[in-house]
Amino acid sequence: MTHRSKYGVSLKDPLSNSRSLNRKRQGMLKVNVDASFNKTSKKAVVAAIVRDVTGQIKGGDTLILKSSSASSAEAFAIRFGMTFAIKNGLRNVIFESDCLDVVNRVKSKIFSAWESASIEEDILNLLLSHPSFSLVYAPRTCNRTADWVAKGTLAECCPCDWTTFVPQGLKLLL
Repeated sequence: MTHRSKYGVSLKDPLSNSRSLNRKRQGMLKVNVDASFNKTSKKAVVAAIVRDVTGQIKGGDTLILKSSSASSAEAFAIRFGMTFAIKNGLRNVIFESDCLDVVNRVKSKIFSAWESASIEEDILNLLLSHPSFSLVYAPRTCNRTADWVAKGTLAECCPCDWTTFVPQGLKLLL
C-alpha cells in the first residue's frame, strides 16, 4: 500500500498486508510511536505500540513527562519506543512516527532543533547500534493507534491495561 503525504513524498507501508510482503516480513514487528502534548501545562504523554505483521497488538507502554515542545515530545516518543524494544529484546523492528520533521532530521543527521537535538542524536545512535531497527515516517492515518493511546492517556481516559484488554475504541483502529 502506498501513501502520499502532504509533502508529496510517496511512502510504502512497510508492513502492508499483502501476502508476498507478509512472507518477507515474517518475524518483523512494527512499533508505532506518538506523543500528545499540552502547550499550557507542558505535560506530554508518549506512547509505543508493538504490532505484528497482521496488525495485532503484541505490547506497548506509555510515559508521562514534561516537555518544552511538541517536537521534543515526538522525538522522545521515538526514543521511548526504541528503548522499550531494547528492554524487551525485540529485533527486526520498524519504528513508525508521524513526525516528519524529527524523522528527517535523524535520517539526515542534521539536528537543527535545539529543543530536541540531543534526543535525536540518541535516536541515531540507537539505530546505528541496532542494525535490525529502522525508522520511517508514517502519515497520521497510519499511526492512529499510538495517537489514540497517547491522547487518551493525556486526557486520563485510557485504561492502564490497554495492552492486555484492548479497549473497543482502539480495536476499531486495528
